[in-house]
Amino acid sequence: GNGTIGNPWFTPEKADDGRAAGDIIYARGGVYNFSAQQSVTLTGASGNEIQFLNYPGEVPDFRCNTASNTDSVIRFTATSAYVILHGITASNNNLGRGISMSGSSVATHAHHITIRYCVVHDVEERGIGGASTDITVEWCVCYNCAMSNENNAQCTSAGSCGGWAGIISPFTFSSDLTESSNWIGRYCTVYNCWGEGIILLRCDGFQCYYNLIPNAYS
Repeated sequence: GNGTIGNPWFTPEKADDGRAAGDIIYARGGVYNFSAQQSVTLTGASGNEIQFLNYPGEVPDFRCNTASNTDSVIRFTATSAYVILHGITASNNNLGRGISMSGSSVATHAHHITIRYCVVHDVEERGIGGASTDITVEWCVCYNCAMSNENNAQCTSAGSCGGWAGIISPFTFSSDLTESSNWIGRYCTVYNCWGEGIILLRCDGFQCYYNLIPNAYS
């Protein structure tokens, strides 16, 4: 496509080309089956965010079986900042994660990203999360996540258990294990998942309120 409403681009990776602060990207409705993780780099500004939205009245469902259990359907790269992702579904990743914000260090990481009214379901690992700062996850729904632990799959016959993913979860930066910081998780629903619903660890400052978490594994 050429990026118009009537002839849109197929991938989020293409849609992020040349975007500037204040731009709006609309995702048309339908099921998108990607062959690889969609790594998106968007850099807005404070008070002038780049918005990545579902087209009004439509539901875009991004799907991908990633090559690794650490890959995601949608991944915001470490240089992404001041972005609003709204009304997007990330699903059917039979090996990896849903929506991720990435970072390797305090100096290089995604920050000031809002994930709003998004749905993540049927993924093997984490639903929404990553090593990042100033993140808001609100009004999101996650179900059938951390399916790698379905029916206690990560518990051994000797009684040892562990290693399953949290569903909404910050993480530490890989270079120095510094914690993420300044997260907000609110008004979300997490259910029928095989990991912790929301993890408040590995984060310096996490406001968590008015969430509903039935049927979480741990």
